[in-house]
Amino acid sequence: MMCKDTNEKYALSKYVEVIEYGNQFILFNKLNGGIVLMDSDKICFNDTDTYLTCLKEMELEYLTEEHFFADEQSVQKYIADNLKFAQTGGNTNIVISVTEKCNLNCKYCYQSDWDRHEKIDDREYLLLLVEYIKSILPKIYETNGRLLIQFIGGEPLLKKKLILEIKEAIDSLNIYGVDVYYTIDTNIMFLTREFLEQFKKITINTTLTAPHDHNRLRSNSYDAVLERLQELAGLFEQENYKLTIRYNVHQDNVAELESVIDVLEGMNLKFAMDVQNITNTEGAVFKNKLSDEDFDEIYLNQIAPILQKHSLEPDVLPQYGISRHCSASNKLNCKFYANGRKVLCNAMFKTLKEMQEEYLPELPEMCIRCIDFPYCGGPKLCEPECSGAFRDKEGVRQRIIKYVQLCGEE
Repeated sequence: MMCKDTNEKYALSKYVEVIEYGNQFILFNKLNGGIVLMDSDKICFNDTDTYLTCLKEMELEYLTEEHFFADEQSVQKYIADNLKFAQTGGNTNIVISVTEKCNLNCKYCYQSDWDRHEKIDDREYLLLLVEYIKSILPKIYETNGRLLIQFIGGEPLLKKKLILEIKEAIDSLNIYGVDVYYTIDTNIMFLTREFLEQFKKITINTTLTAPHDHNRLRSNSYDAVLERLQELAGLFEQENYKLTIRYNVHQDNVAELESVIDVLEGMNLKFAMDVQNITNTEGAVFKNKLSDEDFDEIYLNQIAPILQKHSLEPDVLPQYGISRHCSASNKLNCKFYANGRKVLCNAMFKTLKEMQEEYLPELPEMCIRCIDFPYCGGPKLCEPECSGAFRDKEGVRQRIIKYVQLCGEE
């Protein structure tokens, strides 16, 4: 439409995605994920800019406070001043693989061809971790950060005693009062109430699909998982104990998702649901025929509506925000393997060279100036360099539209 000269016009930030939606427009703020539906008679365009007009005072106040009018220069300066180089401190993630051994033999396990021998004893491993965590706690405190500890394996609860010793050591070292959050990725065969109650707050991630699918791919463990979940259901009612059920998708089990949710809800279990596409890895027996592109389409059109129906918060919106979106953006982040080896992050596998002294490359001017920087966060060590333009524009637009559609159904 043509703008009326009598109405004051406000130029939208270049960091706002404008998407036609029926007789309205969706305004998606890449900086902070804010979403606004705007009537078409309040939006107008010229060759270079998009303007809002005829705004009520309350609308103008909200949009201003939520940075819908942020200018490029200010955002670029923030990126250059704060994100151009890897940082030290703030929220810090430590991934601890306490063992590579497991009581199950899942057919899609990414560790299928790994050496299961641990070449360091538990005492030496504990001292190694304590030394590192002791060195970083002051830096986390100085930068008002949190310490996020994730235990993985193999099956980490094969090393319950070691996990509790690590927690006790962190408690004794934490004279600064840094907030510490724990997560354990586990098949929950060995999870007990007594173990969980040793933690003030903790998140448990486990995996479940429909009975025949779960048993086929995860060593006939379906009944045992359900039994354990039932035993612990009351504990997960408490705010400080959280449970995430991971549903690993492949070409044959998409249609069974809702039946699994129904079973969990029938147990009066409080949980979040994380639906992921199985990644094929060398050495794994099972091969997933569902491509990531196919999964994305299925997620938006089939999975997200099911999750929304059950109030399980589908992961629909694209990645956004002014950060590097990469674990390597914090030099304190790292992963410890069971043999004591420390690597940069959980994306760096054993077969890659050790990268303790390598971090994110300096952010190039091309990325600082790019209005789609909030979508990707710039280059990562484990991903190819950008070609000069964000490649998945249509994909993020479809995600934003789906999010608005789902919200409209509430």
